[in-house]
Formats: sequence, structure tokens, C-alpha cells
Amino acid sequence: MFAHKNLIIEEYKPDRARLRGILTELKKGAVFNHTVRIRFKYRITGRVPSRVLYYVRLITLLPLSYIPGIRGIVRWVDGLVNPGRANDEMFEHYKPRLVFSTASMGYEGILRGAKRHGIKTVDMPKSWDVLSKMLFGFKADHLLVWNPFMKKQAIKYQNYTSDEITVTGIPQFDFYSQKERLVSREAFCEKFGFDPNKKIILYGSTGGNCCKEDDYLELIHSHIEKGDLSNVQMLVRPHIGYKNDLKRFDSVGHYKEIVLDDTARLDDSFRDRWDVSEEYINTLFNSLYHADLCINIASTITLDALACDTPVININFDTKKVNPHFSTRRLFLSDYIEAIRKTEATRIVEKKEYFIDAINDILSNGQSESEKVGMQKITEHLMYKNDGRSAERIKDALIGLVE
Repeated sequence: MFAHKNLIIEEYKPDRARLRGILTELKKGAVFNHTVRIRFKYRITGRVPSRVLYYVRLITLLPLSYIPGIRGIVRWVDGLVNPGRANDEMFEHYKPRLVFSTASMGYEGILRGAKRHGIKTVDMPKSWDVLSKMLFGFKADHLLVWNPFMKKQAIKYQNYTSDEITVTGIPQFDFYSQKERLVSREAFCEKFGFDPNKKIILYGSTGGNCCKEDDYLELIHSHIEKGDLSNVQMLVRPHIGYKNDLKRFDSVGHYKEIVLDDTARLDDSFRDRWDVSEEYINTLFNSLYHADLCINIASTITLDALACDTPVININFDTKKVNPHFSTRRLFLSDYIEAIRKTEATRIVEKKEYFIDAINDILSNGQSESEKVGMQKITEHLMYKNDGRSAERIKDALIGLVE
């Protein structure tokens, strides 16, 4: 898939990360904001955080964000402790004019090595939800971001200036403009055993063990059995970033109206093990395109669905009383989810009793007029451009920075 006569693939040598825990805390304190506080206060996917530790962090880390120059100091300390020399031989051998990292915080050692060798550095966050979570340990010469929302956050939290940032669009969304990847609805339905005459609901997993998501599928299925939802079938898509995520939905996999998508394959040749095969990309695109509705809690698949003109329902209620650390509602407290809410492009359901009515309404009538207006807002603010040319803009930006 990646073979090209001008492409050389070298093995990345990871640097030993020293004082990782302490530096991570300092980086969070340096950009302390509402999202950082929420992630300190509530459990996301791991253990329930200590209440005592939460207040200790407030007392010790919150004041850091008010110290002038603290971000530069933290970066200097990080670079001093972790200079990143493991891959220096590549710079000496190839003598590149520019080094481009496609995952901020993932390859800071290489960027530091490039800077030591006088090479221009360009960085790009891997996702749109990372800029407010903590300070990046290295500030590159230039930053590429997907959308205006990310640009604003890079200026606010990462100390970039407007001139140091280029907005490109979301490169992986370019696939959604390649209509040749699509198969007919009949062929898609045959792959998953669906009836092409019935409505298709795509459920996108939030990933990990954020909350008990199969409860929502049980709720939907119970209303299918009651006849409140007719001519409906569901495809459950696991989160690509979590191993065995599909197993969390085993309890509903035996229902004839629910199909679990098991096409994703973890790839050990990549650090994040994500499946980037043609089969996976095509299955995802066709799933989004042929779905009549995408339902998820607070997943970034919301943007993917809207890029394919598929209406979205975001779930913001609990099916029963739960500990706040396992509540769906906590996932809506971050700034990047609030950015989606403000556009009003999706149907956010706040109460259990409104859920089925919302599903029926969208399946019967499509998006509301306000949601259609919100689609334009979300395209401009969170996608920038949905024209299939984001990778081209990245290429143009990199060439422009070299020249």
C-alpha cells in the first residue's frame, strides 16, 4: 500500500522516556483548563481517580498555568531530560531539509533531534481532541491542524502564533470524496446479511470501557421487538484504537437485527496498531454512506458521519442510575465535544424517553432545518473543507515550507 520508488522506510527507535509521570503532570498544569480539570475529576477509561489526588492536583497544578513563561520552562526541562538522540544517525545519513511528525507528542525525540541538526520541523496533531489535554513537549517551527477550532486551541494552549499554523482539513476524510470506493446498497447489505429495504443504523463505539454501551443497544432492540421501531437493523462498529472492543457488545450479538462489524484487524507494524488497510477504509466509508443514521455517545465518528451526510444522534443520558465516573454525561464536559454541541448539527438526546422518538423522527424525516444549518457550521469550524483535497493542502504546505 505504501510502496513507492521515492519512499524509504526506516525503523523508528524509541527514546527512553525519563520522568514521564512528573513531566506529564507538569504539562497538564501548564495548560490547566476546564478539559484538564474534568479529566482529573472523572474516570475516562481506567480506574476511578482518587478524590484526594484531584484536590492535590488543583492545589499544585492549577497555579502553574498563571506563571509567566511556564510552558517554555516545562518544554526546556523536558528537552533537557529527554533530548531524543536515538534516531540522530538518520539526520546525519539523509540530511533532510524538513522533518514532519504526524502525531504530536508521539515523536518529540525525532523533532528535537532535527532541531539540533538545524533542520526545519513541522508537527501535526493526530486528532482534533488533543490540543487542550496537555502541553506538547516540543514546539515545532510550524504546525498543521485540521480546522479553525484546532488553530484557536493551538494559539491558546500551545503558544503557536497564527503565522506558525496552517489549516488543511482532515486528511483521512479525503477518502469520503472517492466515490469509486462505494458499492451498491444491495452489495453492502449482502456483506452483513442486511435487508436493503430496511433502515440501517450505524452504532459507533466510544471505545475502551468508558461506559456500558451495550445497554443502549438493548434499549433499541427492546423497542424493535415492541414494534416502536419498525424495519430497522443495526451495525455496530468497534473503536479501532482499543483491542477486543467488539467483545463489549457480545451480549447483543445474537439478535438478528444487530450485526457486529468484525472486519477491523489490528496491525502490529504501527505503534497504535490501527488497521489502515484498503478493506477497512472501504468498509468504514460504505458503512457511513449506506447508514440512514449514526448513533454514538461522544465519539469522533460523529464528524465522519456528517462528512458523509449521514444524520447523527449523540446519546447524553444514562439508561439507569450509575456512578458519575461511569455516566455518559461526563463525556460531554470536554471542550471539543462542546464544540460539536454548539453547531447544533447533531441531535443530542438528553433523556431516555426521547430516544426512540428521535430515532423515528430522523429515519422518517431526516435532519431538521436547524441541523442542516448546523452541518454548514460544523463543516467550516471542525472540518474546514470537505472537498477531498486535505492531503493536497498538507503537501503544498510542506513544499512551501521547504522552499
